[in-house]
Amino acid sequence: MGLNNQSHFILRIITLFLGMLVAVTLMFNDENVPKYFAIIPSMYSILIFIFPKFTKYIFEYVGLFALNLSMFIRYLLTPFLISFYGFEKSAILIPTETSFNIAINLMLYELIIIFLLFQFTYKKIYKPQNTLKQNVEVSGNFWNCIIIIISIIIVFIYPEILSRYAFIFNANELKSKKLEIEIISFLPLIVQLGFLTLTMTLVNYFYKKYKTNENKIYVVLVIAIVLVTSSFIIGTSRFSVVLPLVTGLFMTFILFKKHWRFISITSIVIILSVVIISTSLKSNTLDKTYDYSAIENLNDNVQLYFSGINNVAIAVETKDHFPPYGFNVVTSDITRGVMLVNSFFSIERSSLIDFNLTFYNGGPARDQILPLISQGYLYFGFIFSPTFTIITMILLMYFDSNIRKKKNLLIKYLYAYVALKFGLFMMGNFTILMSFMVNNFLILLFVFKLNNIVIKQRNLNKKEGLYEYN
Repeated sequence: MGLNNQSHFILRIITLFLGMLVAVTLMFNDENVPKYFAIIPSMYSILIFIFPKFTKYIFEYVGLFALNLSMFIRYLLTPFLISFYGFEKSAILIPTETSFNIAINLMLYELIIIFLLFQFTYKKIYKPQNTLKQNVEVSGNFWNCIIIIISIIIVFIYPEILSRYAFIFNANELKSKKLEIEIISFLPLIVQLGFLTLTMTLVNYFYKKYKTNENKIYVVLVIAIVLVTSSFIIGTSRFSVVLPLVTGLFMTFILFKKHWRFISITSIVIILSVVIISTSLKSNTLDKTYDYSAIENLNDNVQLYFSGINNVAIAVETKDHFPPYGFNVVTSDITRGVMLVNSFFSIERSSLIDFNLTFYNGGPARDQILPLISQGYLYFGFIFSPTFTIITMILLMYFDSNIRKKKNLLIKYLYAYVALKFGLFMMGNFTILMSFMVNNFLILLFVFKLNNIVIKQRNLNKKEGLYEYN
């Protein structure tokens, strides 16, 4: 059920107050902050207040919750930290005032588009939970088992694949994502899908047991399974842990509503613990050239992870330093991470590389993520810069709505997994999202649909057999 009216009103009032407070701190700070930057937190908090439905059902839809959380961090927390510490001290390039002003306009444009698009569409998509059917049907696992077996065979042939993973609860540092052996590029992806499929299959199995005997031990087992299978981090990407962990715990909450209080408290403790441990491991792994306080490091991280104003401004400068991007560059960039398809569109030039060249002033590193709104700006100019944002929002709402509509547990789980990823689109770009949707969602959806076909065929055979016998 959504937030009650009183709690929801208080939440919006607090957000409005915080937005105004952050705006004031930006206007009267001593750091070198763009003159009009204070408009961003104030506009965000005003929009939250005047569009109440945007936060009404955040605890019912995982994608909407993720979107609200990432926007709070990007439009309130990040500007607040910048008002005290300025832009990241480790930045190689500080953009010009003109680039900052364009970046502010881009972020405001994107912000307004998100709220307006939601306002015009939410009635068809986001509804109170108690008006929707919540029956969950367990599914067969035939093709799931095939994926898991294939993953085991790949690991048996190429055990080096496991060198990408580190179990966060016994690791001293994280491992490199790159493999030292030559291997077909999609094999590590299949192993990664095997991890996710294993989690879903076990949850499906124990939920089936729970339906026949509502023992709390099955709830504990499902939480333990989600925790263990989600705790293998790939390289230094905390996303590879947080995404399956939050999805699994969210599904546990939906499946075992009778124990919602226990699940809620346990989930909060687990998520906070995993984030703290993985962050600590990442800090121990990476070479630290700069000696900053924890808050200054937080300021750096939220800027980099949530497409902060500095990164958007650097993308603006990228457009000034490099020639326009044609259709072939756009298709190459968008399909860059899509297995098999990328070989048909791949070209040498890329806006993703150009952005990194600008960010590092020509240095060798290529690890910065081009923000979504900036990617649209580089390809289509200012007016059409929210193109990818609009497409992503539509997909996010589609996945969110299907979590409630689908009855099959595995498919419901899959939609929640993808909705969470798309809800955090401010931490990525369209290249990353398309790669995720094709390499993860479409492949697993195909597998789960095959499971349904197997089940229907079995049921049909049973009915025909019974009919002939009678």
